[in-house]
Amino acid sequence: MHALVLAQDLRLALRLIRRERWFATKYPEAAARQEFFDRLLERVRALPGVTGAAAGSVVLGRSSSSSFTIEGRPEAIQQPLTFDIITPDFFRVLQVPLLGGRFFSDRDRADSQRVAIINETTAKTHWPNEDPLGKRFTFGDPDDDAQWSTVVGIVADTRRAGVDRPVRTESYQPYTQDPRSMTVLIRTAGEPAAIVPALRAVVRDLDPDQPLARVAPLEESIDIQTAARRFNTWLLGAFGAAAIALTAIGLYSLLAYLVALRRHEMAVRLAIGGSPGHVLRLIVRHVSLVVGSGISLGLAGALTTARSMRGLLFGIEPWDPLSQTATIAALGLVAVAAAWIPTRRAMRVDPAIVLRTE
Repeated sequence: MHALVLAQDLRLALRLIRRERWFATKYPEAAARQEFFDRLLERVRALPGVTGAAAGSVVLGRSSSSSFTIEGRPEAIQQPLTFDIITPDFFRVLQVPLLGGRFFSDRDRADSQRVAIINETTAKTHWPNEDPLGKRFTFGDPDDDAQWSTVVGIVADTRRAGVDRPVRTESYQPYTQDPRSMTVLIRTAGEPAAIVPALRAVVRDLDPDQPLARVAPLEESIDIQTAARRFNTWLLGAFGAAAIALTAIGLYSLLAYLVALRRHEMAVRLAIGGSPGHVLRLIVRHVSLVVGSGISLGLAGALTTARSMRGLLFGIEPWDPLSQTATIAALGLVAVAAAWIPTRRAMRVDPAIVLRTE
């Protein structure tokens, strides 16, 4: 069994080591497995500071999935639909909103009609123009009426398989109709670590052979799940920042050098009566044309290569207007400074001295 205890802010977790085969061997009967979790959840909910407890076959990670058949449709749907086993309070503890229908309840028993809850993506994908509540589907033999599940609820989408992964089509079934090894979730009103000793005592009292192997923050599970993606993102951001810094330094140096080469021209213009403001505007306009051409070419290159970055991004498009605008603005400011500073410095020098020197 694998138990995960969530804090009020969903940051801390307690884990029981996952041992499905051992659990199924010790509790071979479905009634025994259901009784174990009923007693465990009842005892956990009675602990001081606990505001909710539930269980599910999967909390974070990939759930089992399979093709399925919808009643009234001739062929099985090959797009996999996940199926998780949960207790009635699973969505309340995780604070997943109910969008339609109802949650599971005590009336959903092993000897009652099989029921299921689906997520919003499943409803929109497989019942796009109709209300899925009351519709039936099955993962098993369509000719076996006992295997058909009736949709009784619709919940909001989640990203339990990973925040960087697309939302899946998901379904949930009550654990009373398919008892198995599950993950226990506990929400507390206070410091979650305070209930650890009491939780250990509860598990030890119910089953001394049941291991409680590890206490860890829930954030750690999420961090492990997203570690590779976060590292790639951090590395990409670091290289991007370095590239912008090098670009800014190179751009400033090049433009400052080009402006310095025109000191003689500026001296001549000032010597024949040109105003400093006119000379400054002329130089800035020239630099702006050069930088504008570079930015246009850079944008074209970024648009061409943006698709290759899609796999490293989440919640943002490769062609993000805010990011592109910020980059253009930063390089534009560097270009203005590269043109302004050397030009202002050159105009402070006496034109006669510049002409005599050159």
